[in-house]
Amino acid sequence: QPRVPPELGRDEKGEPVGIEHYRKWSDKIGQGGEPVGEQALENLAALGYRTVISVDGAAPDVETAARYGLRYAHVPIGYDGITSQAALQIVKAVEESDGPVFFHCHHGLHRGPAATAIARVAVDGVSNADALDGLNKSGCSPKYQGLFRDVGSFAAPSADALAKTPS
Repeated sequence: QPRVPPELGRDEKGEPVGIEHYRKWSDKIGQGGEPVGEQALENLAALGYRTVISVDGAAPDVETAARYGLRYAHVPIGYDGITSQAALQIVKAVEESDGPVFFHCHHGLHRGPAATAIARVAVDGVSNADALDGLNKSGCSPKYQGLFRDVGSFAAPSADALAKTPS
């Protein structure tokens, strides 16, 4: 049985402790920096997240997350863009989640927001223009042109393509 804290720990800015640049986009999708410390994972569970998707290169803390009922998916992406296979894995992980999904990279500014934008197009049905606006609002640097390119040209995958994508 996962432990869920009775109330959310917040920092002096009102953000969940241990999660920099936290942003909730919809009832299904949120993003931020890498959860730092056990309280950050407790906070994600308290916020209702069920799946955490890391697009960072570092291996996530799967064991601690599981203690709070959180499932981890690890889909590392680079600053140069998001491959079609990674985009499929991202969308499939969101589709398979039994609740809201939290995306993170290291600081929550570039790769995490780009992966989040892909999910928002596929799952929330936002336009590519709105997804690109989300990248800008998240602080993604325009020097990462590949991330902007791939979010701007992304089309939601077919059910057949998702079915053929390994979990």
